[in-house]
Amino acid sequence: MSINLVFVFQYVLSVLKFTYPTLFQGSEILSWLPASVIFVGIIYAGSRALSRLPIPVFLTIHNAAEVITCGFQKFVQKEQISHLKVCSVLFLLVAAVCLPLCDTQVSSVL
Repeated sequence: MSINLVFVFQYVLSVLKFTYPTLFQGSEILSWLPASVIFVGIIYAGSRALSRLPIPVFLTIHNAAEVITCGFQKFVQKEQISHLKVCSVLFLLVAAVCLPLCDTQVSSVL
């Protein structure tokens, strides 16, 4: 640890009178604990799932999700979408269709 950090910690603890309970009270920590555990679990489960998912499949799902989001904005929420956004979504749609067809792992199964 550098000497600068020692001085900063000493300043915070002595001059600013920082103590741990002023940041969180005990009851607040207990109320945040279940949500924190669930959040960590979601991050862990997502990273484990992505580690087993082939990259072309992930990219296909990602591109399709963007197309679905844009379609939802256009047809359900009746938002005005620029021509550039429509062109971008069409390219994503073409990529989502072509990617599995060009992947050697998927092509060998089909």
